Amino acid sequence: MQTKRSVRSEMDLSVVMMGQPGSVEVQKFPHALISIYLVLAFTPFVTFLIVNVAAEKEHRLKDTMTMMGLYDTAFWLSWGLLYAAL
Repeated sequence: MQTKRSVRSEMDLSVVMMGQPGSVEVQKFPHALISIYLVLAFTPFVTFLIVNVAAEKEHRLKDTMTMMGLYDTAFWLSWGLLYAAL
């Protein structure tokens, strides 16, 4: 239903600014403490994961080189040259 009068002009609206700020300040110390705790809590898991992934990749690489007919010395020579270059 449409009318020709404005309801907004008949309403008595007043806007009051509240005393609180518009944004909530995050406390730095608990945030930093939780961040440090999470890093320390997950460090052993991440270390375990990285070591196992690297060992599996190395094992696959050695198997692939053996299938190609290369000896283990070629694998260790490649690692030695890689670390010597770095």
